[in-house]
Order: sequence, then C-alpha cells, then structure tokens
Amino acid sequence: MFRLSGILPFLWLAGALALGGYIVICNLRLWRAARVECPSTDKETLELLEKCRAAIGLRTIVALVPSETINTPVLLGFVRPRLLVPKSMAEKLNREELRYVFLHELAHVKRHDIAIGWLTTLLQVVHWFNPFVWLAFHRMRSNRESACDAFVLSRMQGEETQRYGRAIVSLLEHFSVPQSLPGLAGILESKSQLKRRIAMITQFKNNSYRWSPLAIVLIIILACISLPEAKRTQASGISDAKPSAIMVRQVWTQAGDAYTPSPDGRYLSYINWAKQELAVHDLKTGENRNLTEEGTWNEPSEYPDRSVWSPDSRQVAYCWNKGKGNELRIVALDGSKPRVLCGSVPEGGHAPWPSDWSQDGKYILALLGKKDEKLKRGHEDHIVLVSVEDGSLRTLKSLGEQRTRNMSLSPDGRYVVFDLTTEDSEKRDICLLATDGSGEATLVEHPADDWAPFWAPDGRRIVFVSDRAGSPGLWLLSVDDGKPKAPPHWSRNWAPT
Repeated sequence: MFRLSGILPFLWLAGALALGGYIVICNLRLWRAARVECPSTDKETLELLEKCRAAIGLRTIVALVPSETINTPVLLGFVRPRLLVPKSMAEKLNREELRYVFLHELAHVKRHDIAIGWLTTLLQVVHWFNPFVWLAFHRMRSNRESACDAFVLSRMQGEETQRYGRAIVSLLEHFSVPQSLPGLAGILESKSQLKRRIAMITQFKNNSYRWSPLAIVLIIILACISLPEAKRTQASGISDAKPSAIMVRQVWTQAGDAYTPSPDGRYLSYINWAKQELAVHDLKTGENRNLTEEGTWNEPSEYPDRSVWSPDSRQVAYCWNKGKGNELRIVALDGSKPRVLCGSVPEGGHAPWPSDWSQDGKYILALLGKKDEKLKRGHEDHIVLVSVEDGSLRTLKSLGEQRTRNMSLSPDGRYVVFDLTTEDSEKRDICLLATDGSGEATLVEHPADDWAPFWAPDGRRIVFVSDRAGSPGLWLLSVDDGKPKAPPHWSRNWAPT
C-alpha cells in the first residue's frame, strides 16, 4: 500500500539539496570572479573608504575591489569582507554619493549582516517547503537595508539625510538590482521597497534607531519555531568548552530538610524539624501541611527520615525513627493514618531507608541495615525490595564492608543502579545490579568521585554526579541491556557562577 509519509523525508531531502546546491554554485561563481580582480589602488578612493570606516567605528579591514562582473555595489564575505563595486561607478557617481555607498556597505559589516544572512539561509534551506519562512526572510532582508539606512543616517545631520535618499534613487537609475544571495549584501536589494525606504529616510529621527520590544519578541519567537523538534547532541568525552552553570529559580523558602519532589511536580515532601513531622509543601497553592502527628522531642524522641513518592504522587514512603528502633511507613497524601510496612529493627541496624518506588507501584527499593559486630561499622547494609502489599523483603545484595547511599530503580524494574564505596575510601563508583539476580557490574570506575546515580525516564540513560572535570557536574551514561554503550559524557555543570 502506497504511503505518502514514507516518501516525504526523501522529498524534503531532495528539495533541501537542490536549493542548497543552487545557492552554493551561485556564490562560488561570484567568488571565482572576485578572486581574479585586483584590489583598488586609487589613493583618493581608498582614503574616502578609510574615512567612512572611521566614521562608523569599524575596525574590520574591508578590501575595495573594482569589478567588471557586477552591475551594482556588493559586499561579499564576513571573515575577510570585500566590497565589490562596478568599475564604471567612479564615472557615474560623485564623491558624496560614493561616500554614502561606502557608509551603507560598511554598516553591513558593522552589523554582521553577511553572517546572519548565511544563518537565515541555512534555516531557509531546511524549511524550503514553508512559504511563511520565505516571506519572513524576504521581509527580513528588506528590513536589513532599512536598518543600515538608519545606521548611516544616525551619523548624519541636517539636510544630509535628504541627499542620502537622492543618492539611493540615483543608484537605481544607473545600476541594476543584484541577485539575492546569502553571501551578499548591497545598498540596492529591491526596487519594490524603494518607496518604503525613502519614506523612512525622510521621516528619520536620531532616537528612532533602537531595538524595539516587538522586534526582540519576534526574533525570540522565530528562533523558537525555526527548528521544530531539534535534538541536542553531545560528543562523548569531556568537553573542552567551559560548562555553563545551571539556572536556579527559587520556588520556596522554608526551614526543613530532605526535600523530595513528587513525580507530578506539584509537591515537595520534607522534614518539618520544628514539629518533628513529615510534611508536604504544595507548589501550586503555597500550602504547608504535616502528614504525620507523632513527632516528639521528648525521650525517646520520634521523627521522620528519608522519603520517596509513589509513581502516582498520592503516597509517600518514609523511615520513622522511634527510640532504639525505626520503621518503614507509608502515608497517603490525604492525611489518613500511616501504615507500617516493616517493623522495628533492633539497635545497631536500621529499618529499610526508601530510595525509589517501582513504576508499577508494587515495590519500594530500600537499604536495610542489620547488626554485625564482625564489621568495622558494626552493621551490614543490604539492598532490598519491599512489597507495598504485605511488607515482605527480598534481598538483592549484601554489601559487607562496602556501603551505598544513593540508589535508583530502572523504569522497567529490571535493574538497580547505585553508588558504592568502602569504609576506607571516599571515592565512589557507579554499579548496576539485576533485580532477578542474574548478575551485577561496575558501570563507572574512575579515579574521580562518582555518586548519586538515577535513571532517565526513557530507561536507556543514567545520570550521575562526578567531579572528574574539576567541579561537581551532571554526567550521562547510555546503557543497553545493563551494559554501557559508550563512555560517560558531560551533561551539565552545577557550580555557581
């Protein structure tokens, strides 16, 4: 069965290659013609060009090249710009008109119009099928000439603005409009826009040459929609560029601890130390509300610890410390009575500290501590899965002298990723453990400190913190079937600027 969607990518590619090839060929022809021409050696003309360059504060050197291959002044190139002028221009224009031409063309260099022209043309090639993009860039090129006119006029006084307008009319009488190409910029772009440009020149005021808020908004909108669904790519390995810092926006100020966001992004669970209770903050309404009512400073004191949210954001699992023991509990967001999932653990150990909740809502990934006087710490940690239904435990791994603090369960529930270190070392590595007991592996082994791993929502990448670039930053590791696909690469630096 014929499907149009199957050939659309090939149609787009054919159109983009055709338009891109046409633009490249036209520009190469002009470049070849310009390279065989010799730069101007006329002393008076070069002195006039230098005075114009100084008048607008341009530091870039612009070569002046008389040419027989063009019929109108044209600016070519942005790295080493060349101003191509017809050889007959000296005969047809007086010195004042020639000065206006130089000022206008140098204004293009000052404003980086050639580079911007190439960028917009690249977008036009990508979106060759969109008539609105063609219309937008046509209007942009027209406005570019008006902006250069305004730039030049802002350096003039009195009746000189009228003479500048007459000079443009004179140019149209003696020279033809050039072909519109991204690598070119000239004083004559479109005869159809002449009336608009002349009207702007006659009504020009010095304070009118400014960025308008509307223009800025339109540019931002164009930048957002010009490349829909573009995907960012990162090269593997450490980037040589200096990482940019994360932008932080304050959403709440409160004395508390152990803040954990809900999956739906509406709530923060936290420890309200003033009342020794587990509480939530509603980011939408700003309301703070305690979920527990048993906290006390009296001996033996009782208070909450680490908490994690259920996938539906309706329940919170947390560790409750009570005297010489503690418990793993679950409390609903509606404030109903908490349910004890795992009973007290004797002194020297600890009840499962919740780290993650499975996506199907059936299990809680937790760290259980059991007393063991043979070990230096006096207890051994165990990675366990706790059944939400009945509180039963399934041990995935006993850590012995090793320890972990941060664990994450993959979205499909097949793997646990965790940081691991020993009692004698502060350096952590990233390890992976299959929940069915089929095996385990060290994913990241590096002299740097790597910690706090968690799974990306797609289940194919692991994000972790590392100081291998000199300061703590977020790194990405792609995994496939429990194995690394490539070395980890930098994702984001979190050091403040």
